[in-house]
Amino acid sequence: MAQQTISVDEFYQQVRESYTLKELQDRANQVTGTVNGRSDTQEQCDKYKIKACVVSYMNIPGLMCINPIKWAPTTYYISDTMWTADDEEKTMPFRVFLGEKD
Repeated sequence: MAQQTISVDEFYQQVRESYTLKELQDRANQVTGTVNGRSDTQEQCDKYKIKACVVSYMNIPGLMCINPIKWAPTTYYISDTMWTADDEEKTMPFRVFLGEKD
């Protein structure tokens, strides 16, 4: 079967539709810690005023990490701030970070 090509915006929408509020909260709360006193996720959460970062890479289909401590050193496409479809009160803002191929 041929691999389907989608736009970056379509990918962001697929990610948004992939999670419920509870799933995103549960997975975001599982990961804590730092590497050498810093966390790439915490830096991005502070910068964009969000509570979760969904990180994926173009060269690793199907991999999506929520709030990883350390990210690959690459260029990222960054979505606007989003909420899951069931987050009516907008309590869990997040962004999708899609890493370039290396």
